[in-house]
Amino acid sequence: MFVLAGLGIYKLIERRCPDLVPGIHNVLVLLAFIILLVVVGVLYSGPVFYGLFFVAYTISSLVIVFEVYYRWQIRSRKQLVRWARMIREKPWPPKQKPKFAMAVFSILLNLAFALASISAQPADFNSFFLVVLVTNLTVSLFYYIITKCLYREVPSWRPALYFILAFVIWMIGIFFYTRAVTNWLEPPAVSRNGNRECIVLGFFDAHDMWHFLSAFALFFSFLMLMTLDDGQRVTPRNKLRVF
Repeated sequence: MFVLAGLGIYKLIERRCPDLVPGIHNVLVLLAFIILLVVVGVLYSGPVFYGLFFVAYTISSLVIVFEVYYRWQIRSRKQLVRWARMIREKPWPPKQKPKFAMAVFSILLNLAFALASISAQPADFNSFFLVVLVTNLTVSLFYYIITKCLYREVPSWRPALYFILAFVIWMIGIFFYTRAVTNWLEPPAVSRNGNRECIVLGFFDAHDMWHFLSAFALFFSFLMLMTLDDGQRVTPRNKLRVF
């Protein structure tokens, strides 16, 4: 789920801003780092870990948002100075109001996640960070769809169909996910008390159904991502809106 959420965010940014995303090798390294971060968070979560996570996540979120908004990649001190000058000289009101609104919302959202991490320090860092990634993916997806509609880019029927199928299956899957039958934070003897009768074919329980349904939901979700711009297949790439 972590890898798929990361790839989904990457794909949405890459569609209209291919010059801003790193190469695929760097993306794979970043995904490997995310998995390592999750493992460390599960094994060594505590005040020190969450303090470091708060600082790193806040800085990373601000840098990514500003780079996407100002379309500038920081690679040297000289470029950093030029980037700061671009921020000061940016006219007001912003030329791309949807993009500006998305940048502000993303900053506030991720600052809220960062503050929640340092204040609550959730014992289940695995689920917390997954919620962070999935929320960012969902926000990015809705921003992409809404902006396409604002710029009057007519979508085809396929992504709409895939969206409906993915949404319905996700809702059913989340229903089964909330019917917790195990708790890995508890000792096995205690967690076993949450076991329930198998509900499908006398063999699969609610958590198994969550895995089955989430697999189908992910399939339709990525089909939607891959077909979002099918309505602009005949439009030259240099004529597409950048948002």
